[in-house]
Amino acid sequence: MARSSSCSGYRTWTSGRRTASFSKVIRIGLAALAVASLGAVGCASDGASTSPAERDQVGRGDGAKSQRGRHTPVASSSKAEFASDAQANLDKGNEALRSKNYLDAEKYFEFVKTKYPFLDAAKDAEIRLADTDFDRERFTEARDRYQNFVKLHPTHPKVDYAAFRAALTHYKDMPSDFFILPPSKEKDQVQVRAANKAMADFVRSYPKSAYYPEAKKILDDTRRRLAEHEMYVAEFYAKREKWLAVARRLETVADQYSGLGYDEKVLFQLHDVYGKLNDKSRAEDALRKIISRFPGTPAASRAQQLLGS
Repeated sequence: MARSSSCSGYRTWTSGRRTASFSKVIRIGLAALAVASLGAVGCASDGASTSPAERDQVGRGDGAKSQRGRHTPVASSSKAEFASDAQANLDKGNEALRSKNYLDAEKYFEFVKTKYPFLDAAKDAEIRLADTDFDRERFTEARDRYQNFVKLHPTHPKVDYAAFRAALTHYKDMPSDFFILPPSKEKDQVQVRAANKAMADFVRSYPKSAYYPEAKKILDDTRRRLAEHEMYVAEFYAKREKWLAVARRLETVADQYSGLGYDEKVLFQLHDVYGKLNDKSRAEDALRKIISRFPGTPAASRAQQLLGS
């Protein structure tokens, strides 16, 4: 009987716990539904805008597309009043863009592009729409517009401008060296490689462009960043004595990023690494490259001594 009473008491206790737990679950579920309902209302209000410019007023819906998460102010409402001719509307759009009134700028340029499709002003409006996205740091959208312009109007006087700006969007979206973040050489290099390729294509395609000098500087900067990344990875593997991986990274710097000021250091490192790998032939090749690239320098003398020893 004592055992029966004990079991009965246990069943009563556990039954009470189940009831209390079930009630708690119901209360939590109701609270979660209430929060979800409030969130849905908030999301609905955020998505009420009808254009990219209007969505920016609420919260930069395109922020996730930029690595830096930048935010650019836009006007709180549109005050666009369209003129009777294309050029006047272009002028109004340009003034709105200068004032960073992106909503009005976008509407003026779209109006010209749609209403006057066969005029040169429509092509200008296409570029200015891309410029509007670029100024707002919506680099993916800007790149698409610039690239479409290049494809549709390959003989236009501003085609080199559009091509340059399309390449520049990659450069603007590269990892930064903001002091509280890890150095850019330690970060993903996707945009750096994209900027390098795009600028190399531009330099090759438009050697007489007014934007060529700036493009060349940017190209050199992307090469420098990629070289530093390869050396950073080589150092990572060296600490773990993964010498073959080290050699591959250093060879990349020596072959693809020559002329940036790293050659001497990298080639001596390659000599040491191939020595650790017991690859005498490649170790000597690294020294010969130093002698050929830096004749009459202390580095060449040192390489010659190592080669003769």
